[in-house]
Amino acid sequence: SFTVECMRDARTLTIVKAVIDMARSLGINITAEGIETQAQQTWMQHLGCDSAQGYLFARPMNVDDFVRMFIDRRGVGRERSLMH
Repeated sequence: SFTVECMRDARTLTIVKAVIDMARSLGINITAEGIETQAQQTWMQHLGCDSAQGYLFARPMNVDDFVRMFIDRRGVGRERSLMH
């Protein structure tokens, strides 16, 4: 993935930076995908990504498991706001 490769390949890094710059100039928020390590998250944040997703945060899951995880991490009472 670009997320992994841009940390070790200069040409890939150039592409990633160009895409981030283009998105920024258009006012688009940038989510880095495929984040598996803290180093990758830090690197993509340094490059200008607004958010990240990947195995570092959670494996794919069904909706019920997601709601349980969300409530566990955020506290009881947020289930209603999550579902809107």
